[in-house]
Amino acid sequence: MTSASGPRTRPATCSSCTCAPPRGEALFELSRAVVASFLRQTEALVPSGSESELLRLDDELHVLLSNGGADPTGR
Repeated sequence: MTSASGPRTRPATCSSCTCAPPRGEALFELSRAVVASFLRQTEALVPSGSESELLRLDDELHVLLSNGGADPTGR
């Protein structure tokens, strides 16, 4: 990482993620402990391999591709 004053160092307990969408750029610095806790909680709610049972991806994709037409989930 660099800043106007030169390279920056971050503690070993942090992770960073740089996102560069078509316009702009964002740099996120996150506590590894916070991210690990979030991932543990997420997996407890949605165990690996059970995602398709909880998400209706085909329905969601249909809504996206229908230019905002009727939402089959009723939302």
